[in-house]
Amino acid sequence: GELNIDRLKRSVWLIPPPLAVNRHAVFPTKLIETPLDACCPPDGIVIDPFFGTGTTAITAIKQGKRYIGVELNRKYCDIAYNNIMEFERNLQLELNMG
Repeated sequence: GELNIDRLKRSVWLIPPPLAVNRHAVFPTKLIETPLDACCPPDGIVIDPFFGTGTTAITAIKQGKRYIGVELNRKYCDIAYNNIMEFERNLQLELNMG
């Protein structure tokens, strides 16, 4: 059959990282918000097979979604863990102050 591009948009999004910092692929959370909104229900689970520094996880947390990240490089796992923990600490501080 014919390839339905609109149908693909709802299931798989290829988002190339726009910049690299210290050889880490980094993209702003704004870039991933639309695909997560479009493809994952509010109580859904976001799966990121190239977890990297955890940006997708942070965006999922912001949207009240759960996440699963897969990353082969232990260095990136450590960076993602630290980034997510820092985000959650900051979020907790905001909740306690507001």
